[in-house]
Amino acid sequence: MFHQSISRATGKENIHLGLLIFPGFPMACLTSMIAPLRAANEISGETAFRWTLISETGAPVNSSAMVRFHPSCDLISLRDMDYLIVLSPPDAQFDTPRKGFGALRALERHGTILGGVSGGGYSCWRAQV
Repeated sequence: MFHQSISRATGKENIHLGLLIFPGFPMACLTSMIAPLRAANEISGETAFRWTLISETGAPVNSSAMVRFHPSCDLISLRDMDYLIVLSPPDAQFDTPRKGFGALRALERHGTILGGVSGGGYSCWRAQV
């Protein structure tokens, strides 16, 4: 039933969230976002939500707790994402700012809803999205 509501509301099989992580991002923010989505899938018995970990280059990223995460893809090649949430410390910078900010702006132009958690809001602001 939950899954059918999402399909009716979005016209899609499920909602896909991209989680763009920068070095030093707060791990608690990431787990606090994924846990309720995983629980909703488990309780409903369906995959209403999917998520993908992303980094600027696709390389592994250490959280502020020094736990290493291995993203599934890089930001530049990202396509067909419903939401992109940026997780970073406040002073995070793209290694290649022109490409990074350009990728965020392109995603927004093509319908991806962008947001930021912790310092991620600053990255969205710097990208002017």
